Amino acid sequence: MTNMAGDPKKKLIGDAIKLLQGIGFSAHFEKLTPHRQARIAMCLLGAANLKPGDAWRSAAIGSDTSTWKPKTRDFITFWNAHYGTKLSLSS
Repeated sequence: MTNMAGDPKKKLIGDAIKLLQGIGFSAHFEKLTPHRQARIAMCLLGAANLKPGDAWRSAAIGSDTSTWKPKTRDFITFWNAHYGTKLSLSS
């Protein structure tokens, strides 16, 4: 993740990776490729509904957590809309 300072998408993904590393998320996380680390970080960002440019304090999972049950395709849709991925919903 180079040149993160000028790209809000890369900066937020980089911040999420640092957060995951900082809390000791999975002993195997450090062994993953940068692409896999970024994908896991984007899962965190999707779960927190954080878009590029959002502050971490605005993280939220929605008003009704009893019905919030995101599926993989919900994350893919979020990433495509906000992080510039071009993943198929059948990925």
